[in-house]
Amino acid sequence: FGDEKDRVLIKSDGQFTYLAADIAYHHHKFSREGVEGTPQYNRIVNIWGADHHGYIPRMRGAIEALGHPVNEFEILLGQLVNLIVDGEKARMGKRRKMLTLADVVEEVGVDATRFWMVNKSADTTLDFDVNLAASATDENPVYYVQYAHARCAGILRNATQDNVNVATGEKAPALLTEEALKAYEQNLTADHLSAMLDNLDSDEARQRVKDLILKLDQFEDLVVDAANLRAPHLLARYALELSADFHGLYNVCRILTPDADVTLGRLMVIIALKKILAQTLYLLGVSAPDRM
Repeated sequence: FGDEKDRVLIKSDGQFTYLAADIAYHHHKFSREGVEGTPQYNRIVNIWGADHHGYIPRMRGAIEALGHPVNEFEILLGQLVNLIVDGEKARMGKRRKMLTLADVVEEVGVDATRFWMVNKSADTTLDFDVNLAASATDENPVYYVQYAHARCAGILRNATQDNVNVATGEKAPALLTEEALKAYEQNLTADHLSAMLDNLDSDEARQRVKDLILKLDQFEDLVVDAANLRAPHLLARYALELSADFHGLYNVCRILTPDADVTLGRLMVIIALKKILAQTLYLLGVSAPDRM
């Protein structure tokens, strides 16, 4: 059945080998019945370490020998994760304290752990910098993306809430009402976006808006690719690129202007960006804070 040699399932002392237990496990999975006698599962995915690559043919052979559909059996191989603590790789062995995933989560939090773990392809060795993952700097990828979302939320708050002059204490009325913003969004057309591009101050700002809109338009296709390829790192990379495009635009383009019509058009991009960032982070199991 495709394996390079026969395999031992029961040793001379009557004990089962690891392979025997693994075969029983997969046979049980494939044999489970769902509704009206149909199989409960139509795909079984295993995540193994890269050093188990040679184990794949024997498991496929066993599944086929038992009469199960081998095309419904999938293996994902993951490389090692190196923990970097204080700039040095943490050495772990039988004589040293073992650092668990729970230790890492306690140190840097759930969001940072999840984002860092999927920040690179599973078939690439990951250097997990514990100190950087716990930091509030632009060099920390999860902070960089979450800050982009929080900045979008802050822009929308400033557009629809009264502003206070810190020096004088005087209140300035909000540029827009939430109702006006929502109504504009619901009736948005391509002409509105075209007018927004015409009202930008420079060619650089115009190009950055175009790049950001094109990047937002890639989202749905990217989600499909990430699912089909079992590649969540594509979403993490996308979130980082999207955040970089936004931060670049923010530095060259004023979003909130005295002109309500101009401001409304620019806020449409911010609303779309905030939604896509939140959805991307949600798919990665990471929170999207409105304030940081």
